[in-house]
Amino acid sequence: MHSIEPHGGMCYSYQLEGVTPAGQTTPITLDTERILRDAAYLRLKTRPLVGVVSWEEVQWDEIPEAAQGKLPAPETVS
Repeated sequence: MHSIEPHGGMCYSYQLEGVTPAGQTTPITLDTERILRDAAYLRLKTRPLVGVVSWEEVQWDEIPEAAQGKLPAPETVS
């Protein structure tokens, strides 16, 4: 899991649509020092008022079914 220091060396900013384990969508801003891999699925840890505090790449089968229904399946991601 990659920890994120607030405003510390963040070169890249991503505007993403997050999906909760229950399948609810929410806009998310992820600032990081790394370029993200295209078509990657990410698990984000967030805190109120702070936003994303850590993230990690996950595989499709690690995503809850309710959230999978809101995301493109691996074979349809371009």
